[in-house]
Amino acid sequence: MSRANRFRTVVSQSILVPPPLPLINLPEEPRHVRTGVPDERPLHLPIRRHIPNTVAIAALKKNPSTDFNGLQPPKPEPILHESKSLLDFEAEAYEEIDEVSRLHVYEYNRPNIFRDSNAPDDTLIFDSLFESGNLLRAERVFRKIPTNSGSRIPQQEYDLLIHPDVKNGAYRQWFYFEIRNGKPGITYRFSLVNLAKSGALFGQGLQPVVYSEKDATKGIGWRHRGTCIRYDMTASPLAPPGANALTFHYEFEHENDCVYFACIQPYTYTDLMDYLDLLERDPQRSVTCRRTELCQSIAGNSCDLLSITSPGKDGLPPDDRRISARVHPGEPNSSWMMQGMLDYLTGPSSGATVLRRNFVFKVVPMLNPDGVINGNTRVNLAGWDLNRKWNSPIEQLFPTIYHLKQQLAHFQSRGRVAIYCDLHGHSINRNIFTYGCYSAKKKSSTDGSKAPPDTVGLRSDPRVFPMIVARHAKCFSFGNCDFSVHKSKMNTARVVVNQELGVTNSYTLEASF
Repeated sequence: MSRANRFRTVVSQSILVPPPLPLINLPEEPRHVRTGVPDERPLHLPIRRHIPNTVAIAALKKNPSTDFNGLQPPKPEPILHESKSLLDFEAEAYEEIDEVSRLHVYEYNRPNIFRDSNAPDDTLIFDSLFESGNLLRAERVFRKIPTNSGSRIPQQEYDLLIHPDVKNGAYRQWFYFEIRNGKPGITYRFSLVNLAKSGALFGQGLQPVVYSEKDATKGIGWRHRGTCIRYDMTASPLAPPGANALTFHYEFEHENDCVYFACIQPYTYTDLMDYLDLLERDPQRSVTCRRTELCQSIAGNSCDLLSITSPGKDGLPPDDRRISARVHPGEPNSSWMMQGMLDYLTGPSSGATVLRRNFVFKVVPMLNPDGVINGNTRVNLAGWDLNRKWNSPIEQLFPTIYHLKQQLAHFQSRGRVAIYCDLHGHSINRNIFTYGCYSAKKKSSTDGSKAPPDTVGLRSDPRVFPMIVARHAKCFSFGNCDFSVHKSKMNTARVVVNQELGVTNSYTLEASF
């Protein structure tokens, strides 16, 4: 047989291909949040998960076709009304009682402190060595309490120090920690003695939020709790000069409970990752929402970018809506607003459908993941307030701002950015409102006389859009909006996007704590 015939015989025969090996389901790699400061903190922090309090979103999920106008915001919780003069009098009288001794019972990242302190068995056990936690130190204070003291005198007292922001000790306002070994029927006095701000809503009836693991088994999440709340200059020897103290009383409700305390309801980087994973797995919402990575943070954590629009429309509409949040880690209410916004924009309501058909929404849900992970109040790992670095962001120090500004500039060069909105939380002012950029300078005609006022529309007057929002959303206050540009705000997102990139409708959306 010739060589050619032998080849034809071989190729004509059936070639038996063995079946493929069975697929192996490899376990999912555990997600680690990176602190980026191994010299100060563990490289990876434990994760705490809590059941959320999302009343409006629960209503939306119950009736997903509900349009925006059919949704009502949750009823505001009542302000704690206490007599300030009485609180001041009682606090001054209490602090005049002689201090006998102090016991160092907790130090961040030093687990043996409590064991070595030989503390009494009834001493509270503190911890904040977890994601977004930031209690630095706790000391139990012993005073010579008179035997005939009144019922409002606390039985135990603790001075607490909040961990300053990484690389910047000037910022100390956010707090989040856990306590064990609390006993019902005992009044505890807590003083966070090194807070930086001279004013806060805690002095106007706001209470800290508290989360009980035992209550969580009954579906109860974060609640505002605490009494005898004062916010004033500190008198503690632990605190730095000029610091302020938040002092409150608390009674634990359950034995053998783990109770968390925070400034406001936390929203961690892991909370965001869990939520975005759910969006990606949702068969309906994932069709309208594409998740990519804008960049990585200094610590190597992903900064996500979401594109929300109708299928096949991405890149085609004439302009974009750009939204960002959580540039300041100590403002988790901005993340809760962001999650509610994403729930709506990716949902099946008629209003959301119309928006997706006409626009592309580009969303950066968390601009400062490193700060959030480390429990910072304001800054990133370089020690800078990212919302003061928009004029000339350095990629190595402020990567999220650098890449977001690059994208905004690219799309705005083609006139595509209709609105930019940066979501924040406000610890002093009340309501939900915006800061914008509007110049009311009088224009002159060619002969030097004053020209008549312009008749302006949506694209030329940034006040119009917030006014429309106020007419449709009862929770939004146009009266609290401010459209002036102060010198101290020149390098913020809204001002740079407006004045340098030329986006008229550039806003900071603020929500009160």
